[in-house]
Amino acid sequence: MQQQQSKDLENGMDYADMGNFEEALKCFDKAIAAKPNDPEGYFHKGRTLDSLDRYEEAIECYNKVISLKPENVAAAYVNR
Repeated sequence: MQQQQSKDLENGMDYADMGNFEEALKCFDKAIAAKPNDPEGYFHKGRTLDSLDRYEEAIECYNKVISLKPENVAAAYVNR
């Protein structure tokens, strides 16, 4: 499960880097399903949603990151 989650995160980041945000979201959703208490998937999903101008959904992801890992400064900053 851990390996698949890591692979999904990696694939999602690759898709996002190529500008294929919809495929990236699918990968991040898989990563989140595999490890729902890991903030990394929510953070990357939030960034991808932000790139798609889907700000309300991105804020929800950043809030989830903060709830899972309050010391995550990046999510708190982006969420301002």
